[in-house]
Amino acid sequence: MYDCIHVPIYWETFLADGKPARKVMMAHLNSCHVYLRIFASRYSGPTEIEYKRARELQIPVICFVKDGVRKRDNELEKLIKTKCWR
Repeated sequence: MYDCIHVPIYWETFLADGKPARKVMMAHLNSCHVYLRIFASRYSGPTEIEYKRARELQIPVICFVKDGVRKRDNELEKLIKTKCWR
């Protein structure tokens, strides 16, 4: 996968280096060609901010929603219904 020119950016790979995490993530988002979100049951605070920034930058947004989830966070359910295709 890493032999191609596209390299995924994961929140999980960021280290605490003294820089604000949101600022670092936004800098990475500015260089992305596609914004991909995978949703299951929980909603995180930065999700909406990242989404809005991707739309401002006119980056294509692709959402995957996991089926079979018994209970979703209310905010996530709202986001999925209003901003993701099903």
